[in-house]
Amino acid sequence: MPNDTLNRRNTQFSVTKNQIIVANDVCQDGHDAHQFIPQMNNVKENVKWRKETKVGVDCGYSDGINIKFAEDEKIDLYVPSRAQAQEFDGKE
Repeated sequence: MPNDTLNRRNTQFSVTKNQIIVANDVCQDGHDAHQFIPQMNNVKENVKWRKETKVGVDCGYSDGINIKFAEDEKIDLYVPSRAQAQEFDGKE
């Protein structure tokens, strides 16, 4: 039986508010938090960064390093904590 971790694929898509894909990637990292910075760098390579770029992500990207990166890059980041996400989902 093959090792599941060797076959894991984690896809990342960044889309505009109109659902236009502006960046994508596939990796074997099982945790999304580690993919925020590479994905934002992919977006910056593909499209012109607006002065006040707004980015919304799910709680899988809630990480101090990502939040600091967003501040440094002047990204207006909307990311719930895991506790907030559970509350929103009614799982508190």
